[in-house]
Amino acid sequence: MNPVLADLVVQHDAADLDARNLVNGLTDTQVRWQPSQSQWSVVHCIEHLAISAEMYNRAFERALAKGIRASSSQPPRRDGFISRWLVKNIEPPPRARIKTGRAYVPRLTAPMAETIWARYLAAHEVSRDRIRAADGLDLVRTRMSHPSLMIFRFSLGAGFAILTGHARRHLWQARQLISHPGFPVY
Repeated sequence: MNPVLADLVVQHDAADLDARNLVNGLTDTQVRWQPSQSQWSVVHCIEHLAISAEMYNRAFERALAKGIRASSSQPPRRDGFISRWLVKNIEPPPRARIKTGRAYVPRLTAPMAETIWARYLAAHEVSRDRIRAADGLDLVRTRMSHPSLMIFRFSLGAGFAILTGHARRHLWQARQLISHPGFPVY
């Protein structure tokens, strides 16, 4: 497997392990606790990551269907400015707040331990499958559209890196909640 893709799978696995360690042992009260009505809870973060992965997975599927095969006869290209900026700025700690699009907002209609956690794990497993399926493609020349803002296009490789960095960003956010002085102890 392409070493860039193999590393992305490892990063995805690490994010899932981090998420599991983060929520392991927390009560339903703890995962739903919010410092204020305008701030997310741990479960908001996890559901948001599930929703985002599902949407990105559909965009990955479209890009994979049109993928450009890697060729050793063409010189390697570098991602453009927007792709590099997105990958850099999605990483934690956040340098700027980014308003969450309506399609990505968590709904919190199910208990954490059941549906939301299973949804998160399933979406991330599909993401790993999409990353593996890209082996042999040119990760820079194969382009994709942002899942909800189709006007924004970036490389497939950047899309994979954005999704993985996005997971780290919101797991960092959830970790900040757990260390908040008002976080419930029960």
